[in-house]
Amino acid sequence: MFNFTGAARRPRQVNLSGRKPATTGLAAVAAREERAAREAERKRLSAAKTIQRFWRGRNTFAKIRDVWTQEWDEATTARNKDTLEQMGRFLGFMGYGKKMEYVRWTEEDVTRLQNMVDLTQGWIENNPDQNKRSEFLRVRFAKLLLGAISKGVVTNGELMGSSLRVLSMLATQYPKIVNDDYYAAMSVATLWSDPNSSFFGELVDAVSKPLVLVTGPYLESIYNAFALRYLTTPNLISHLGDKGVCELLRAVDIYKFAVSNTSGLDADSTLWLLAHSIFISSHDSKFSNSNSDSSLSGGIRNYINFIGSLLGSVTTEVSHRIGIDDITMTDDDATSDSGSNSEAETKRSRIRKKGPLPAFIKSQIESLVQQPSISSLMSHIKSTDDNAKTVAGFALTLLLVFPARRTDMRFWLCVAKTSDGVPAVKYIWNSVKRCQLVNMIGREADTAIGVLKYPPTSQALKEFASLEDIQDQWNLVFLFLEMYSFVLVTGDDHEFLQGKGRQLPLDEVKDLSVFLKNLAFAMYWWYEEIIHDTNGTAEQSNSGRPWQLKYFRTVVTDVLKAIYTRDSRRHFLPKDHWLMEKYLSLDGFISAVVEEEEKRQNQSTNGEDSDPEPEEDPEFERIALLLHDPRDRRALNAAKCLKKRTESGLAYLITPRSEILQNLPFMIPFDKRVEIFREFVQKDQTKRRNGHPDPDQWRFTVLSSGPAESRERLSRQHAVVRRDRMFEDAFEAYFGLRDKLKEPIQITFVDKFGAEEAGIDGGGVTKEFLTGVCGKAFSPSADYSDDNNDVEAVAAGSSGYSAKDMFHENAERLLYPNPTILEEVKYHARSSGANVRAELSQILSRYEFAGRILGKCLYEGILVELLFAPFFLLKWSQPNSASAVGVNDLRDLDAEMYRHLMALMDFEGDVESTFNLDFTITTKVAPNKVETRELKPGGSKIPVTNNNRLEYVHLFSKYRLVQEPAPQTRAFLQGLTTIINPAWLKMFNQSELQTLVGGDTVNPVDVEDLRRYTIYGGVYQIGTDGEEHPTIKLFWEVMRELDDEQRGNVLRPQFSIRDAGDDQTRLCSASTCVNLLKLPRYATKKVLKEKLLYSVNSKAGFDLS
Repeated sequence: MFNFTGAARRPRQVNLSGRKPATTGLAAVAAREERAAREAERKRLSAAKTIQRFWRGRNTFAKIRDVWTQEWDEATTARNKDTLEQMGRFLGFMGYGKKMEYVRWTEEDVTRLQNMVDLTQGWIENNPDQNKRSEFLRVRFAKLLLGAISKGVVTNGELMGSSLRVLSMLATQYPKIVNDDYYAAMSVATLWSDPNSSFFGELVDAVSKPLVLVTGPYLESIYNAFALRYLTTPNLISHLGDKGVCELLRAVDIYKFAVSNTSGLDADSTLWLLAHSIFISSHDSKFSNSNSDSSLSGGIRNYINFIGSLLGSVTTEVSHRIGIDDITMTDDDATSDSGSNSEAETKRSRIRKKGPLPAFIKSQIESLVQQPSISSLMSHIKSTDDNAKTVAGFALTLLLVFPARRTDMRFWLCVAKTSDGVPAVKYIWNSVKRCQLVNMIGREADTAIGVLKYPPTSQALKEFASLEDIQDQWNLVFLFLEMYSFVLVTGDDHEFLQGKGRQLPLDEVKDLSVFLKNLAFAMYWWYEEIIHDTNGTAEQSNSGRPWQLKYFRTVVTDVLKAIYTRDSRRHFLPKDHWLMEKYLSLDGFISAVVEEEEKRQNQSTNGEDSDPEPEEDPEFERIALLLHDPRDRRALNAAKCLKKRTESGLAYLITPRSEILQNLPFMIPFDKRVEIFREFVQKDQTKRRNGHPDPDQWRFTVLSSGPAESRERLSRQHAVVRRDRMFEDAFEAYFGLRDKLKEPIQITFVDKFGAEEAGIDGGGVTKEFLTGVCGKAFSPSADYSDDNNDVEAVAAGSSGYSAKDMFHENAERLLYPNPTILEEVKYHARSSGANVRAELSQILSRYEFAGRILGKCLYEGILVELLFAPFFLLKWSQPNSASAVGVNDLRDLDAEMYRHLMALMDFEGDVESTFNLDFTITTKVAPNKVETRELKPGGSKIPVTNNNRLEYVHLFSKYRLVQEPAPQTRAFLQGLTTIINPAWLKMFNQSELQTLVGGDTVNPVDVEDLRRYTIYGGVYQIGTDGEEHPTIKLFWEVMRELDDEQRGNVLRPQFSIRDAGDDQTRLCSASTCVNLLKLPRYATKKVLKEKLLYSVNSKAGFDLS
């Protein structure tokens, strides 16, 4: 109706029916449902037509098939000689010549197949000539026959034998039928057979003849099918038996199938192919004798690459199913550390459910990591061959797959030699030093960034032939470092400095150290840049290279540290060789390191305190509302956990200076590291003491917290100590404090008469207490059993051992933990009927307390007059490194034993007959009793020979230095690291740690330098005339006459002197809390020297004056 009112607005419509009108939304829903219904109807009609068409076709085919089978049966009964026509009919009704996978076999069809096979066999024998039609039908028949065998249609021996004979004949005539289907059928036939089967001979012929008789372009595809479909047959060797295996070995050329593409195989098939390939090579005379030409041929090179590729593709399967507790060497960095944890765990769980590896596979794979296999690998090459990359790829794969056998494999690689007698490590090194990336990184550290990325940057790729070239060079470097790290541990200093045997010349060691120094620095300093690609995506743990960056960085660091440790001991490199002044600016370095360390600790604290569930994220929650599928919700939760782990896992990316400081501290000058150490301690004291590092201020703060609480807290920090029971009183008073020993303590000394000494502890009494306890704990006195009057000895337990027996000293009077004390404690405890466990606990607790006391000295900056053996100090900074100590460190334990072992290594005669040694060692278990222990399983039955003496020396030194004192060392370090953060100790090498503990004990005291910086007080203050007091002049004359030990007894820097009256009979005294010497105004030099030496040598307390 038209509107004639002139109003533009539409008039309101009122519905009086009481029903709500349909909304637009409901109409749209209804329309959508109608469209869906119409679409469903169309699909239903289309499906009905398809079904009808299929049924009509099958029905028609069935009728035609019945006609053809009847004709074929009649022709066969009439003995029709036209086999070509019969085969055409047979193929027609069995599959219409097409789509033979739809064939359905009946019993009558199997009978017809038997007749057809018999006809075909005679036809082929009598009619070798062929035309295109006969070739077409024979090939089609072969495919039909292969399908019948694969599907299990052929179930009787007679038919199987005749079928295999026909297939063998057809395979030599028409090589194109020998494909995956052919050897898949042979696999089924093999699994159905055994060496006693009636058709076994035909089976072996059908398998082997194509490998022998076929030549030309089909041979490669035949070997590929043989490897991928036949050698993947489970338990193939047991099914073939000895006879079948011999025939197979005669037919197979192992080098031809070593180029097969195995990327499409599943894990189980790959494992069987790997095992059978190893078996064939180990029993193939061609392979075992191929070293006669002393050159790595192309065939052997292909085989090594083939085995390495197979093994690398099933690394996870092997490591989780072989029954060896191997450590998976995967990357822990970036998102790889957090991105696929749940997926990796699910995968590992799925692999474990498969159970252990079959015995045959396990035995064959383990044969790869035996010495004959490793030695054979190197014996195929000459030192002049350029095959190091092939060897490196294979050997590195073994090291990564079997990390638990890493030590054994590195040993075998190190002792192996090329066919012309060059040590393997030198052969690999000769290739490494020619690598382009080694020379490039050796010149500039920052060039490592591009080639360490995966994939490398485009700029880096321009410098190399290909991505594979870069990876091959890295593999070479990686293998060399694995080998060389073992050489450094097992080689002695004399051999190293002379560059003899497996050692490198010193000039090449210098070049290597420069390369490793730059490489290691790059991997710590620019780590965040390296692990991210140009799009900012972090490298995943399943990246294209076989090893992970963080593990590689660990190997590089270990080798670099080993070279540095030897240089710090023998000093064969320039003084400032290890510094990285070009890249590390020391201006503001200390404050930057402290800031980084605080960030690291804050993130660590937040990670420990936070709930494992990820925090709520609005973006995640918004997405969650849109997800209805439970699987999508689970995926979202996994993403939330990933984000949480990523945020907490990237802490090391913000602390490159701290990483350098902990892992490569020698790149920073020692004095700077000492300043950093003291700054760390200062920060820790401030944090623990509520902002009051000064002891008196801290005590005042504690007192202000409340009388009851403050008294209890301060009483725990106070101890009354008898001088004749200093260590035991300290142990009883302070062992329970644990890390609270870091807080200020107060000491009251009691003399031998039971009277308290008159000292006020302003720091000096504590200093005397700590140095006195250290003197008792680390005193290498005789056994307590010979000194029953010593009151310190009776408190450790009924075993009769005390702090006096905890440490021994070597010929140079350097201290190390008593390695046999636990065995002797056990012996005495059993003899006296005491509780063995309790006695051992008592001794180990005292080791732990000794570590805490020494840590307290380091924490407070108190020097103690103790000299430790370098191998023991090395464990402070590298407690978890098995290669931290080596055979050279045995010299610091027992110099005579070291000389004997070196004589064994240098002996040129027959070691076995001359020395009559085996892999055992004797250890002291009681004062007059020793016990023999094996260095390796079955060691008592393994003689030491010229070939294995290096292993013997390595195991011998490892037992003496690491295994025998392990519990004592572990307890001591536990106490030490309770007070001193282990990361702080990692900043120093063994000689630097000794300097921290006891000061510079190498250089003599410079009296004139000390005189210039001495502060004078009282009447000794220098006046305007610049002249010293006469007594001061006498004092310095006496100091010049003292030896260095006597000078050290006098000094406690910063050194100060003030007068103590003019009484000529009074002794010198000191206020140790302020490093002040109180020197009476003696008139003569003789009296001053007499009183000074008497004072410093008396070791008296506060009542001396």
